[in-house]
Amino acid sequence: MTGEFTRWGGEILESMGVNVLDWGYYKIIGLDGTIFSRIDGLMILGMFAGCIAAELWANNIKIRMPQNRIRIVQALIGGALAGFGARLAMGCNLASLFTGMVFLSFHYMPSFLP
Repeated sequence: MTGEFTRWGGEILESMGVNVLDWGYYKIIGLDGTIFSRIDGLMILGMFAGCIAAELWANNIKIRMPQNRIRIVQALIGGALAGFGARLAMGCNLASLFTGMVFLSFHYMPSFLP
């Protein structure tokens, strides 16, 4: 996901006149195709469509603003830090946490029994 988001950012910068194809990351990955022709782009669009469908099905869509404006700044800074960290790690490792917890629980289960 982070790779596709980086491609989206590169496409936006390229549409603004910035030549990103000289940058190291885009030399390796490239900007071939569109959101609809790359499997990662389709996966992200499907994820967004699924989230919206679930919200519509639950009748739980509300547009609301936080009571404190500092929350908006905190959310933007936190999102930027999380995105930067995921990009440095070459992808999000949240799934690794959950699969590791499952593996750990099955692997060491006999040692926890009395």
